[in-house]
Parts: sequence; C-alpha cells; structure tokens
Amino acid sequence: MVWAAVVLVAIGVIIAAALLRPVPRGAYDPDSPAPTGAQAMARVLAAHGVDVDVRRSIGSFEDARLDGGTTVLIVQPERLSPENARRAYEAASRAARVVLLAPSQSSLDDLGVPATASIRWSSTPTPARCSSDIVRPTDLVQRGVFAYRPSEGTGAWTRCFTDGDPDGRAGLLVRAGGSGQAELVLVGYRENLTNAYVSQDDNAALFVRALGHSPHLVWYVPGVDDLGEQYAGGIVWPDWFEPLVWMLGSSVVLLCLVRARRLGRLVPEPLPAVVRAVETTENRGRLYRRARDRRRTAAVLQAGTRARLAHRFGVRPSEPPEHLVDAVSRATGRVPREIGDLLLGPVADTDTALVTLAQQLSHLEEQVRMP
Repeated sequence: MVWAAVVLVAIGVIIAAALLRPVPRGAYDPDSPAPTGAQAMARVLAAHGVDVDVRRSIGSFEDARLDGGTTVLIVQPERLSPENARRAYEAASRAARVVLLAPSQSSLDDLGVPATASIRWSSTPTPARCSSDIVRPTDLVQRGVFAYRPSEGTGAWTRCFTDGDPDGRAGLLVRAGGSGQAELVLVGYRENLTNAYVSQDDNAALFVRALGHSPHLVWYVPGVDDLGEQYAGGIVWPDWFEPLVWMLGSSVVLLCLVRARRLGRLVPEPLPAVVRAVETTENRGRLYRRARDRRRTAAVLQAGTRARLAHRFGVRPSEPPEHLVDAVSRATGRVPREIGDLLLGPVADTDTALVTLAQQLSHLEEQVRMP
C-alpha cells in the first residue's frame, strides 16, 4: 500500500509539472526567449509602436487583418506545403509589404515568387552597396544563408548586400509594390533575426526598418499542420501526447523500482535470420523509386553525406552549415559555393539529376578520404 501511494503521488506530480509547463515555442517565434527565438526583435518593434500579431496556422493567418496598413512576415516558409504556400502568398499579397525570411528555391517555387535562390554566407560583415527605406548604405551584416537573383522581365528590383557578386545575387532583394501588388522583400539572413544574433552588426536596425514599415505586423510562424499530411507522414501529435509519454515512462520506471529483482547473467541467443545491410539499402531504394519521390531521395543522399563528412571533420550537428562547407572546401580545395550547392542546394527533380547528384556526392566523399 505504501509503495502504491508513492507511485500515485509521483505520477500526479509528473502530470502536473507537464501540464503546467509553458508551451515551448520554436525557432524565429516572437514569443520564444531561446537563442533561436525572436522575442527580442518583437519587443523592439513593440517599443517602436508596431502592433505584432502572431499567427501559427494557415487558417488563422488568412483570418488576420491584411490590408494597406499591414506588413507580413513569413518565417520558415519551407514548413508550408505547396497548397498552403499558395494560400499564404495570396493572402499576404493584400498587405502593403511581404517579407519572406530566407526562403529556399523550393519555397520560392511553391510561393510563386519569380526569383532564384542559392547558398551564400559570409564570416565577415558585408556592406549594403544600396540605399532604400529598408537599407542604409552604411549597413553591415553577415552570416547569410541564401542569396537571390530575380527572374528576367519580372519588374524593378533593388539588390542589396551583393558583395560584388558577378552573378548579381543579393542577400536582400526588394521588388517595389504598386498597382495592387504588395512590396516584396526577400531576406537571406535567417539567423540574424534570432535573439542570439539580432544585436550584432546592423541586424536590429535592418529588421526594424523592414518589419516596422506599417503600424500593424502579422508575424506568421507555420505550424505542424501547415506542412500537410502528405509531407508530415499523416502524424500530428496532440498537445497532451508528451505529458502522457512522461507519465507512462515514469510509471514503468517506478514499477521497476518497486518490483526490482536481481538480474541473471546474460544468455546469448542466435537471431532467427541474418539480413545483409546491402539488402536493406536496395529494398529501401526500390521503395523510393516506386514512389517516384526524387526530392526525398535526394534529400536523404545529401543528409547522409553531410552526416559522414561532419563526423570526419568533427563538426557538431548544432553548428551552422557553413562550418562543414568550409572544412570540406579546405580539405578538397574546391570553392565553398560549389560545396554548399552540392550539400545544401536545391534537390533533384528528374532521374538524370538524381543520378548525377549521387555521383557527385560519392566523388566528394572520395576526395575527402583521398585528397
């Protein structure tokens, strides 16, 4: 009876702690005080008189006030399914200004933005080399992830932070609004908005001017449901799932302590069958081929190469991707931009491109092993 009472009290404490704990917010969320959150930037905007309206689902975003007195910020656009990306961009087009935070090429395609994205970063401050109501000629920023180039014949664009790029790629790209069209701003500096880096260089001033254009700011942080079931695998955990897991896990541990017995010696037992690793790999490849999921296959190949290279060079998963690219570039003698496009660039969408990507990744790993 005593042990049963102890178990029940412990379970009650665990459930209460799980339910009373504040809901954690993700990266670039204006309510998150974590290093990857954006609470500092949201408070600075509020201090400048900007009403920050946070939306975390596509339905809630479409119901927000989106008019000529509103600026829209969409963070992590890669977390939107193609259908939801189209819906979000159509709704945002009613605002005065739309700011997209570091959209990749696939995100630009889903949103319908006439521009191309490529990997580019800098470990030293980059000058603006332009002047607008968002950027001052003396502004300096660094740590970019993407650079953008507008498609031909798509209107007037202003390019900032080009860093003398011969291809005309810009870390910040602005398309003027007019004729019922919202002003569009593509910002390739993702981490600069976070609490960890917003105070460095001219990051805070840049985002204040970009997001404080209107008295009303709709800050859209896509939720898990916005990814779409066909991309999320149809699994969306409810809010009570994590406390339930903690409760059941703790119950099992406490039950083991109550009913603890001395463990006997280890007894080896032969497995019923031996499956070669190559068979598992081949069968998995056949499944991807049957599903014609070239993007997923290419992403798996790139992730595997990044993991093996990171292990070889001692780059931790929490470090920015440029650290791994720089290490591989020094080891192989190839330019960082080429390495970045190969490891992090747009995924393949044809069989030929997928085969070429696999060969290039294999060759890169061979170069690292035998420089």
